[in-house]
Amino acid sequence: FEFTTALHTYFNVDSVESAAIYGLDGVSYLDSLEGRVTKVESDSEEGVRFESEVDRIYLGAPRGITIKCGDVTGRKISVSTSSEFEDAVVWNPWAEKAARMGDYGDDEYREHVCYEVAACGNPVTLGPGQSWSGTQKLCDKSSQA
Repeated sequence: FEFTTALHTYFNVDSVESAAIYGLDGVSYLDSLEGRVTKVESDSEEGVRFESEVDRIYLGAPRGITIKCGDVTGRKISVSTSSEFEDAVVWNPWAEKAARMGDYGDDEYREHVCYEVAACGNPVTLGPGQSWSGTQKLCDKSSQA
């Protein structure tokens, strides 16, 4: 059988506007808000920022990235993953979509960014008796510059 998977991890942030994701520069992604057109991330020194709705599938994502959770706390989280998770999803619904979602508070988009390690670009295929596993490691890097 075939399957795709993603770990839907939501990271609390001081404010979504001050959060950023670093480490995706040069990675191709499908922009789900534009019909899954392929683009290349050019996050430079600013990182991936959130100023409106974001829904991207990064194909061949790096094994490790860093999330800056804002300016107030200075918290940084590193996310690393095993090679089984080849991809990643970056998501935030922003105000308009959040207001339309029944299981999501109208203002919750302000409090998190979603970085999902994933295996979705190429479905995983398992035969009889085969198994699959993937790992994600989160580390608080706040005290490190």
